[in-house]
Amino acid sequence: MKKIVVLMAASMIFYNGCDVGRIFGILATPTHSEKKVPAEYRLKSHKFGSMLIFVEQPAWLAADVNIRHHLTQSIKKQLCQKLNIAEASVVSYSELSRFRTGTPGSAMFTPVRLGRALNADLLLLVTIENYQLQKLPEADYYRGSLSASAALLDTNSGRKLWPAKDESKTVKVGFDVQKGDPGIAVSRLFGACAHCIVRYLYDCPVNNFKIADDQSSISWEQ
Repeated sequence: MKKIVVLMAASMIFYNGCDVGRIFGILATPTHSEKKVPAEYRLKSHKFGSMLIFVEQPAWLAADVNIRHHLTQSIKKQLCQKLNIAEASVVSYSELSRFRTGTPGSAMFTPVRLGRALNADLLLLVTIENYQLQKLPEADYYRGSLSASAALLDTNSGRKLWPAKDESKTVKVGFDVQKGDPGIAVSRLFGACAHCIVRYLYDCPVNNFKIADDQSSISWEQ
């Protein structure tokens, strides 16, 4: 297809005396589907051996599901799929759990110290701020919402790498109706939250940046 376009352009130049630079400038301009939202922090440009995803859940927030596990797994999946990060370079949730269970006093570790203890160069710190999954009166229908804040830190220096200006990046996701069992609703909710965090760490295609369950923008609230 590209060869045909180039040949057509060449024909126009030959027969109509068109400006070569202008023609090829037009051809080189990306279409809307090819445009990308620049990353706020290009994670792939940071050479690291290992990363820890640490999800904090406030003590007052009760839930029927293991929020920390589900969100950790969803974020890891997004990092591996969207940024082609090797699974082995992301500390598994089970490894984190084993360390905290088997290391006396680790419950008092700060997330950065925990990252160092697990030999992780980077720490993606995610704090759950609110979580709700409500069963609707209609059979097998659910409503869900989740808000969280995220920040990327260098565990060796403790320096925050992202976001550059704010203390953390806040994302909000949710949906009014999801049919099926609770597992489907939970998967949708945490998948959406993971996407809305990871999208800032690589050049995300414009068509994929905004998703239906994203409620982060002020315009949505209005």
